[in-house]
Amino acid sequence: GTCVIDSIVEDIATCEISRSMLWQWVRYETMTEEGKKIDINMILHYLNDISSQEPLVNSRVEEFVKKFIVSITSSKILLGFLPDALYPLLVNVSSISSKL
Repeated sequence: GTCVIDSIVEDIATCEISRSMLWQWVRYETMTEEGKKIDINMILHYLNDISSQEPLVNSRVEEFVKKFIVSITSSKILLGFLPDALYPLLVNVSSISSKL
């Protein structure tokens, strides 16, 4: 399946693979080639770096995205199919964003 993000069609399978890999790397304390442990702090560092270069629509949405990514990568079990989990949240965020 696909979804539209900022008028670009994104592949949901790619998203599922990426977030599953992040979860596994954090869960099993994977190390980079440079010997750095991939953990929540590293993920937050990269999220902050990306958002400083390309800010999202507004800071509330950006904070929601960061918190959600941290929560799914730090959970003890791998979350099921991401679109099922995100749909109610996206509808809520969309309704909040449209009022801003």
